[in-house]
Parts: sequence; C-alpha cells; structure tokens
Amino acid sequence: MLNIGLLDTEPGEVIAAKQVVKSYYLLRLKDVWQNHNSPVWFDHEIDYHMWPKNIFWIERGVFGRIMMTPGCRVLDLCCGDGYFSDVWYSTIAGRIDACDNDSGALDFAAQKHSNERIKYHRVDVLADSLPGTNYDVVTWFEAIEHFTEDQIVYILQKINSSLNQKGRLIGSTTLVKQLGKPGNRQHKREFTSQEDVASVLSRVFTNNHAWVSIYPERTTCYFQCCK
Repeated sequence: MLNIGLLDTEPGEVIAAKQVVKSYYLLRLKDVWQNHNSPVWFDHEIDYHMWPKNIFWIERGVFGRIMMTPGCRVLDLCCGDGYFSDVWYSTIAGRIDACDNDSGALDFAAQKHSNERIKYHRVDVLADSLPGTNYDVVTWFEAIEHFTEDQIVYILQKINSSLNQKGRLIGSTTLVKQLGKPGNRQHKREFTSQEDVASVLSRVFTNNHAWVSIYPERTTCYFQCCK
C-alpha cells in the first residue's frame, strides 16, 4: 500500500532545486529588462520565476485555448517565442500558423517549441499577406499596443478577412494609467480601459467583448471579437 504520508513533506533537496530554478529565471528576467537592446519578443519560460504566486502570464494560454475546439485551425499572430502555440494550443488545435516578423523569435521558437502541428512563418502583418484563411481562431496577445491606431484597424481588417464565418479573434493588451507617458518604449498605441480597447475594436468588429484582469504588477485587458 502506498504511504501517502511520504508526499506530505517536500524533501529539502526538492525545495532547494526549486529555488535554484526560480533564481535562474529571475536573473534572466533582470537581464532582459536591464538591456535596452532586448528584442520585442520574450521567452515565456522566464515567467516560471513567479510560479505560483503570480500567474497572469498563463491567462493568454487559458483564454486562447477556451476558444478552441478539437482539430480547429488557428492563426497565432505575433507569436514571439512560440510558447503558447506549443504548450497551450497544440494540445487541441489541428493546425497552427504561428507568425512573427522577428527572425530571432522564429529561430528560437523553431528550436525550443517545434511541434508537428505548428508551422512558423515570418510575416510583417502590415506589409505581407497572412499565411491562410478560414481560421477558426486568431490569437493576438500583447501585440496590439505595438502599432498605431490606424495600423491596428488595418490589421483587424486583415484578421476579419482571415476568419471563417464562425471564427473568433482573442487577444490582450496591458492597460496604463494615463496616455502620453508610454509604459514601454516599444508601444505606439496604449490603452487606459476596456472601453478604450472596445472603441478601437468596434471600428472593424461591432461584435466584441472586453474584460479586465488585475494583478499587483499589471492590469490586462482581454478581448474577443467575432463576425
């Protein structure tokens, strides 16, 4: 018979190993934020240093996956390191086109998050055509703020054209307290509220919904749209 009591107390070696891993990822995070030449994309395994006290970073995996059905066709727009396509979406989607304009991100994704259900594409969402059409789900997390409002509207139009009649767009953006003082040097159009986000989405998607998730470090607005 299995002695369940053995599982009640975590061995000291395990506790120490967890602390080493956490410290490693924390050092990597500090290196990213202190380096002004850091790329736009981010290795999301670094976020493991916050587990389990702060898990806002996995919400995009949860919310994105909720939109998906077995065998669905997904476009992961501005996929970055490929973490969410691989770890979260590939376990349900039949095919994922993961796109980014950063060759470094795509090289990293192909090396670390290679998956037979994922095809990585280098795509400039402003200049290039999207890799396909008839998508069931398009994900666009933490990227809308990297474009001007006119560019956002143009991209939303392209996303709308790429969705099938029952398809949905799901995405997110960090909210800031006030406009005029960019919270990130890479941002071009930041948002202050879910109403602010919805007002831009409505220029293309009249059927949209936005909601807010609040954590000590950040407030995130999630949104979904459909035709």
